[in-house]
Amino acid sequence: MDTPENCLFIDTRIAEGFNPYKEGEYLVVQIFPIDWPLRVIHRSFDYNAATLVRKACLEDYFSHRDEHKYCELNVIHLRKLYYVDFDGVPVELSRQQDWKIHEDYFNARCTKSLDFKLSSCSCSYPLYWSWRDYTFPNGDFDELWHPKTCLIDDHGREVDNCPNCDSELMKVFSRQLTYTHMARKNRRKTLSGCASCKYYSDNHLLPCAVHPCGPVDDICPEGVTKAPFLTWEK
Repeated sequence: MDTPENCLFIDTRIAEGFNPYKEGEYLVVQIFPIDWPLRVIHRSFDYNAATLVRKACLEDYFSHRDEHKYCELNVIHLRKLYYVDFDGVPVELSRQQDWKIHEDYFNARCTKSLDFKLSSCSCSYPLYWSWRDYTFPNGDFDELWHPKTCLIDDHGREVDNCPNCDSELMKVFSRQLTYTHMARKNRRKTLSGCASCKYYSDNHLLPCAVHPCGPVDDICPEGVTKAPFLTWEK
């Protein structure tokens, strides 16, 4: 029978603490869609077994049976992920690594906020985005969406290029940044009690079915508490 303690191992950060990756271990890593949590399909010290798993995953991908199984084969070498040659020997540092997020930034991934966000570069490197005051050469002032590093061994440092692949981040995320900037400028007013109201939609652009532009006064007369979730009792 599963206990609350056993369920903790669903969190990969906790599970890896008891069974970390070891030197010389081969990992078949899912690389599409790109994201910073390392998604390991198979791990083994047997290069041939890992190769067969990767081959099966690629067959599923190219036959369209599973479009999320595009993967690559890496090996742990000097605590990093490396690409391997046909003999399983490490040859080059992989762009995708087992990134460890600092605890101050980890919860940003699960938060629906227009003020900060945790997202990945095209190489899988995680970045923490937040607003920064900026003065243009003509003297105009505005807030701009800007990235920071958020790893355990490198966090809180503002960057313009990805530390992993050197991509210009403003170009890579230009469309996403434009949408976020517009959404933040146009988001509607909400009150502290809105989240518990049954009319609340949790959408910054259209928060309420009764008041689409947000409540007019500081006290909303339409507030109706959500019905509690039904639970089965033995």
